[in-house]
Amino acid sequence: MKILKYNRNNLANVLFGRSEWYNKSKWLPSLDDSFFFRPHIDINTELISLEKPVTITLKDGNIQERSINIISIKIKNNTKFWSKIGNNCYYKIYLSKDNQGFTEDNELCWKTKLPDECKTDKIENFLESYRKELDEFVKTKIHLPRGIDKGLLFLLAIPSSEGIYLISVKKSEMLDDIGNSIGVYEYIEFTPLEVTEYNVNLVFHSDEYKEPKGSNYKLNIKRWNNIEFTKTKS
Repeated sequence: MKILKYNRNNLANVLFGRSEWYNKSKWLPSLDDSFFFRPHIDINTELISLEKPVTITLKDGNIQERSINIISIKIKNNTKFWSKIGNNCYYKIYLSKDNQGFTEDNELCWKTKLPDECKTDKIENFLESYRKELDEFVKTKIHLPRGIDKGLLFLLAIPSSEGIYLISVKKSEMLDDIGNSIGVYEYIEFTPLEVTEYNVNLVFHSDEYKEPKGSNYKLNIKRWNNIEFTKTKS
């Protein structure tokens, strides 16, 4: 058996076992930003829905419960030999409908711990209280090792009202007492969506990509428990 040794200048031999010499500049990308030296992400379009009861403590001490559905997208850095760990990975999402332009960019956040309870003055305000609780747990940037699945928070559905919301991260400028900018802070936002079809552009960012990688999808919301997410041609 012929043993091939790793040689950065003869990468074709390593990959395909060919003894012929190839000039990598003709067909291989730069090794500094190469197909072979960055994460390769698979997006599962079968949405994952988690029904979650939330205990709500009201100001008067009364305790009630509401059921919510957290809908996420399964993300995986595949196990092919050319894939590598992704550092500071995050997604931006752009939505449009009725052939209108895409919305301003929002970041999606990674699923970590989901709160089980919240406190509020009125039951009608529980969603805002839950948003603040969720804000304490989510992450916008993570590392993605090869072969590891991660959940990307996507939608929130409220069965009792049939409301559906996009879960995203907004950024806002922090100001001091006299109005000077002192930084930027991030916060979770629930954006209400309609029962209709949306065009979705998901854009992946990581330290390894000099240019973000985007892909297009259709989000067809028929009801809070009937949502289709399909990949479309770019």
